[in-house]
Amino acid sequence: MIAFASQYVGTSDAENIVQDVMTYLWENAPRINLKNSVSTYLFTAVKYRCLTLISRGQVAHKVLNSLRMDFIEEVAALSETDSVLYTEMRAIYLKTLASLPENQREAFNLSRYEDMTYDKIAMKQNVSEKTVEYRISQALKRLREALADYIPR
Repeated sequence: MIAFASQYVGTSDAENIVQDVMTYLWENAPRINLKNSVSTYLFTAVKYRCLTLISRGQVAHKVLNSLRMDFIEEVAALSETDSVLYTEMRAIYLKTLASLPENQREAFNLSRYEDMTYDKIAMKQNVSEKTVEYRISQALKRLREALADYIPR
């Protein structure tokens, strides 16, 4: 069934879908009225869950594109003053980020730009999750301090 699901989605998603379908079948077996064989039911359920996942991904992609276009329009509509402020803030942000200790900067970047969870960052940096949490909180503190004049209170 994983090989079948992998025709529609990635292997990781395929494994999750098959596991979900099997769990659903196990938990709801008394209530399920099968008209065909169990294998037909399983493969059909896997297929529809794959299609649902694909559909959700396409919707998310459309939403992100729409948001990206809205952002581009807003940036284009910025006044000259807003543009100067944005440029100043970005320069301060980048300078502050560059001045962070390497382990803080790496943890922050992995969290914010690569969407890694604290536990994955901890494994990558060979430290505890609490250490990762501390490093990111310290990075955010430094960024807030550096941008204090631009952040409304």
